[in-house]
Amino acid sequence: MSLEALCSKGTYVRSLAEDISRALGTCGHVTELRRIHVEPFGNEPMETLESVDAALSAGRLPRILAADQALPHLSAFRLDAAGAVRIGHGQSVSAHESVRAGRVRLYDPAGQFLGIGESDGAGTVRPRRLFVQ
Repeated sequence: MSLEALCSKGTYVRSLAEDISRALGTCGHVTELRRIHVEPFGNEPMETLESVDAALSAGRLPRILAADQALPHLSAFRLDAAGAVRIGHGQSVSAHESVRAGRVRLYDPAGQFLGIGESDGAGTVRPRRLFVQ
């Protein structure tokens, strides 16, 4: 039997298989489990460990999406050069533009993604999770 499930995060597919088996009055087991789609990357191809290994063995890098592609729901906040340095040192910066309270994507002046910051909605943005450069 083959089953394809569209489910939300936090769904344990192996537990789902166990529940289905129990509801059918039998026992069952999962012989293959493959994730074929992850939001928000519905149109992006999935990589397997084998495809990553094959790319590396062929002297190529595997196709890896930019980290900020996972955060389209967060507003972008571009820092000036001094602000990027301050954020990199774990310090807050002043937001000269109106930035809604909550988490934001942080970018340096060249447009490179630095990580996630948090705006207080009153003109201050502080770093939360940064990539080490």
